[in-house]
Amino acid sequence: ISDQTVLCSRHFKLTDFKWTPVRKTLKPDSVPSIFDWSNQVTPRRELFKHPVPQKRPRPEYEDEAGDNAADLGCEPIPEIQDGDLSLW
Repeated sequence: ISDQTVLCSRHFKLTDFKWTPVRKTLKPDSVPSIFDWSNQVTPRRELFKHPVPQKRPRPEYEDEAGDNAADLGCEPIPEIQDGDLSLW
């Protein structure tokens, strides 16, 4: 609470005000005393849980030394002779 804290007049009793023809002001010793407290608990919203897709296991590969081009469905590349830059 500071000097800039603001409350509306509904939080004060009628006897807390000083009335003038132009406006009403609070008496210096007024203390806010009217609050509409509720003992009712607001229920929490239900959280929606979205299923997380299962990670598929990675296929296991042999290390580079164990790989075979035929097993991988690859064709061997023909040897390139010095100076021969044509492709197939």
